[in-house]
Amino acid sequence: MPHLASQNTAYLLDLIERFADGRRHDYIMSPLVKRFTAEDKIALVLYYSVRTRRCEYKRPDDPAMVVRGRGLYEKRCTRCHGPRGRGKEGYSYIAGQPEKYVSRSLTYFREKSGGGVNALMAAAASTTVE
Repeated sequence: MPHLASQNTAYLLDLIERFADGRRHDYIMSPLVKRFTAEDKIALVLYYSVRTRRCEYKRPDDPAMVVRGRGLYEKRCTRCHGPRGRGKEGYSYIAGQPEKYVSRSLTYFREKSGGGVNALMAAAASTTVE
């Protein structure tokens, strides 16, 4: 599961709306948010946006992997998620997200599955190395 604390408010509200109207699907979120009123959605977004994020970062054992990852991030991700992964307006805060969540999300975007179809993310998550 992703960390929602400190998440970008515009991104989080858009995400909730996508679950509510069926553009995204999740067995937990989809039925849950369909019951929310507009006020519930705003209250939820504001609640999470001001919470402090817990970071569960674990330094990888392979320093070369860190260098490679940094290069890929700078090349493919900073335009939307910012240089430190904190998200620009309308884009998600990805710094400190659990490794398994990030990996699974990138796979969904690359394979255009999981209800998260997005052309920019599909391109960024592609396995093609420029």
